[in-house]
Amino acid sequence: MRRLSAALFLALASALAATPEPATPPIVQQWVEAQKHMGDIVVDFKLTRTLPTLKEPITANGRFWKLADGQFRWEMGTPPSTVLLFDNQDLHVWEAEKNTWQTLSPSDGRMRMWMQFLNSKEMNAEAMTKTFLPTVTGEKPDVVTIALQPKGLLVKRHLKQVDLQIDPRTKYLRQIRLIQSDDSTVIMTFGSPQPMAAADRSKLQVLTTTKSSS
Repeated sequence: MRRLSAALFLALASALAATPEPATPPIVQQWVEAQKHMGDIVVDFKLTRTLPTLKEPITANGRFWKLADGQFRWEMGTPPSTVLLFDNQDLHVWEAEKNTWQTLSPSDGRMRMWMQFLNSKEMNAEAMTKTFLPTVTGEKPDVVTIALQPKGLLVKRHLKQVDLQIDPRTKYLRQIRLIQSDDSTVIMTFGSPQPMAAADRSKLQVLTTTKSSS
């Protein structure tokens, strides 16, 4: 009986090990590749946050600047209440309430997932599918919806799902929705990327000087 049980266990383990990972949806690969060739851009966005404890959602407008070399500046609020800068080495976070800068590692658990979406150099379809299981959940002429379900137990403690809405014609990201473990949600709805103006480019050219200008 023990030999039979051991044989069944080994057969099951072998079958599971041989099961291939689901293929990455082509639209995800196309979107990731398109981000690497957009150049220096600026994008307006609207952030909407819902909490089970609040009757009304919290909303704020923001702007995102991204350089082709991977540097970016992310601002939320007018005037900004939060600023996030990445200089291709460290993340620098400023919050109006504290009025101080904090430096984080890009691999910090709080920011690692966002780096996959904000930094074009970090975007990699293979790396993304190691963290998430992607599934196409909706297809329309103007938008394809991809559900990303976390694989790791540590991520699952904090995050249930990430939904991406991608324009299949332009490969622009139209929306990111995060569904957290407490059923709160964060939605970022993006406008169309625009070429970065010279004034904006100089604003991001040396990130150490932009921190003092915020």
